[in-house]
Amino acid sequence: MTNTDQTSRLNTAEHIFFRILLDEYQAKPKGLNNNGDSISLRVASPLELNKIALTEYESKVQNIINQNIEVKKYELAREEIKDVDISLVPEHIKKLRIVDIVDFDKQACRDQHVDNTSEIGKFQILKIKSKGGNTYNFNITIS
Repeated sequence: MTNTDQTSRLNTAEHIFFRILLDEYQAKPKGLNNNGDSISLRVASPLELNKIALTEYESKVQNIINQNIEVKKYELAREEIKDVDISLVPEHIKKLRIVDIVDFDKQACRDQHVDNTSEIGKFQILKIKSKGGNTYNFNITIS
């Protein structure tokens, strides 16, 4: 497996995990760092995310992965985008690449992704750490 394949799988898994955190755990993005073989995802939430069993998160993500969902990638002009939050994308960027995990998640993203969630493999949370102030750092990977 190439590094590009690993990166595409990990990036797509991160989209799924983040969507679950956003929808089910009231999380808001604070930062993301791709470490090559893992991603550190920092979020804020009023819930005590570090008190929830890692297996709860992992099983929710794995359930989506196992649904074999198509992942579409396409470019749109900024003014054509209606259903994706692009507020953090600098105004000077006029064309954006959209990653659409069909009927699950749609985000602007410049990174590489798989064509189908079945390509991701096994999702794993290596650790979660409270950073104080309702902020949590998740270190995730895939195998």
